[in-house]
Amino acid sequence: MTRTSDLIKNYIDLSVKGFDEKQYQDGIYNFKLAIGAARRRSQARKITGQEVIKDQNDTESEGFRKKFLEKFSESDFGPSPGRIAVISDSIGLIRPSIDLHIEGTYSYRIQEKLLLDGRKYQVIPFCRRNRTSDHAAHFVRSDEFLSEGKPDILVVQIGIVDCAPRVFAQKDLQYVRDWCGIEEVKRLISLSQRFRAHLMLPWRKSAYVKPREFLLNMLSIINHAHDELNIKKIYILNIVKPSRKGKVLSTGGLSEAIDYYNKILVQLNKHDHVSLIDINKEIWKEENVVNFFTNDNYHYNSLGHEAVSRIVYAHVEPYLKEVALRNQKDHAL
Repeated sequence: MTRTSDLIKNYIDLSVKGFDEKQYQDGIYNFKLAIGAARRRSQARKITGQEVIKDQNDTESEGFRKKFLEKFSESDFGPSPGRIAVISDSIGLIRPSIDLHIEGTYSYRIQEKLLLDGRKYQVIPFCRRNRTSDHAAHFVRSDEFLSEGKPDILVVQIGIVDCAPRVFAQKDLQYVRDWCGIEEVKRLISLSQRFRAHLMLPWRKSAYVKPREFLLNMLSIINHAHDELNIKKIYILNIVKPSRKGKVLSTGGLSEAIDYYNKILVQLNKHDHVSLIDINKEIWKEENVVNFFTNDNYHYNSLGHEAVSRIVYAHVEPYLKEVALRNQKDHAL
């Protein structure tokens, strides 16, 4: 097995044209004026101390998973089905605004393909908006539903939330939220979107998760899933580049960041029980790819989810056949 220290050594040698990690750190932007103004407005509203904000993301994730599982019955899988856990950010969730419901998500379509082929595997989605590798690593170590479900296979698609260049660092937004409330965070984000071109200067780039931390988080996910949860096979989907005017985004800070973080994910392929699915390459080879995205040019619509399900299933199916053949031989003995 490849040691973590060896991966970090190799990681140090990574290079992507136009990407300077020294400029890509957390907390570079000076928030003194923004925080001061937000605090004064909060005091005017007589808000004191920390405002408790309920995290809607986890609630949303649990609700999606519950409704997803209710779409199928125990008779679909038999008494002792295999299980495939899917961990993703918002790219795996529903988007009712474009009529993308549970049946249109790639997790659901993978489940349909499994049942159509007579494979008794149950797909269990764990999708969360704004999920970073920090959150995913903690989730894999602590979620009881995941550990008690005893999945045989894990599919992981995260990274875009980690690497996207930000005007505001996550820890500073958290500071504003704790002191002044979620509405001030939304106001700052809205402000940054309006004046992004002026604020996103080279020395002000920041990311929610730094590259080295991203590598360590992914290693934590892989090691805990395999060693502690006894998950036999892990598939890592790399980060898909957004569309721009119908073509793949190939320049700019986001493109450079995705290239860099995808090179980190390539390092994980050195584990025997890990397979990297280059979804970025494969989806952009599709003939109809320009019609796969929503208006934000990144999240998948129904056509995009179908393409992802087809690509992922094509990679997972050979392993399922191998397991089935091995089980037949064991029963014959």
